Amino acid sequence: MRVMRLFLAPRDHPGRCFLTPQQKRGGCAKAATTMDTQPSLPRELEREIFKTAAASYPNTIPTLLRVAHRVMTWCFLSFSASPHRLTNSRTEPFLYRVVRVNRAAGRYGVSSALLRGATSKPPAQFLRAVRNLLLEEPMPWTIDETKTVLGQCSGLIELAIIAAVDPEILTVLAEMPLRMLSCTLNELFGGYSAIRLTHPAFAALTHLHTFDEPALVCAHIPLLPALTHIAFTKHFAYEMVQMLLKQCARLEVLLVGIYFTRTDFARKWAQCMPVRDPRFVVAPWADYITEWHAAARGLPHLWALADDFIARKRRGEIDPGYYWLHT
Repeated sequence: MRVMRLFLAPRDHPGRCFLTPQQKRGGCAKAATTMDTQPSLPRELEREIFKTAAASYPNTIPTLLRVAHRVMTWCFLSFSASPHRLTNSRTEPFLYRVVRVNRAAGRYGVSSALLRGATSKPPAQFLRAVRNLLLEEPMPWTIDETKTVLGQCSGLIELAIIAAVDPEILTVLAEMPLRMLSCTLNELFGGYSAIRLTHPAFAALTHLHTFDEPALVCAHIPLLPALTHIAFTKHFAYEMVQMLLKQCARLEVLLVGIYFTRTDFARKWAQCMPVRDPRFVVAPWADYITEWHAAARGLPHLWALADDFIARKRRGEIDPGYYWLHT
């Protein structure tokens, strides 16, 4: 962090190595000469420092981009060779990797930048860098603008929708390497009777977090061919829990997150589960936005905690019939 403080220091700071020619000829010339004679950090180490800072403290990215041109190249202008890679490339730009879209972002926020980039001729390449996207009410875009932006986010892996959308975006989602989706299926498809999880948009989906009434969507869930993680936000009949655990062949986690004000009820409901299956997890749920940000930034979040909880049960550290996850 001492190195980062030097990088981010004012230009007239005596220890800063990024001095203008005027500063070098002026009062900071002696400091500049001293710095020039000292060994500098290897570029590889510099790059890792800046990229670690950008990933850990996203709000500092605009400042980091103004430090030097090479920092802008490392953290913003360079792109991975393939936008469909699921791992973070060393040259993946951080500024647009995780994006939360709503009207509160303001006229000159990230939302506006994405729209301008998507509608430019040709479309801006930085949209390929978006990996995690949250669409939230009130939305700043029309349905057509939403489709246009999504159509350019060819590297999108995780999408969360807590806003009114049109079923037309399903055609756009089918062209993406989408792995994780959080939404109300009823709204996404335009009605419970219209839900078709055999749609190509869901072919590679491994994680689904649904805000629907579980009883109205459970019958569709086993149709997802790649599903490994499913989450609900309401409790439902034990018979349906059993059905999902039995019929979803690749399922690793069935998570029921119940709002934290109903913790006592949720704990009792979990304790009465008649089936012993380690994949079933019940946890208190507080704030979805906070959870989404944590997961997108690689911080501890409910999916990871549930995976660890189940692993501990399989190792015999926790009773397989115990389903309440303390967070």
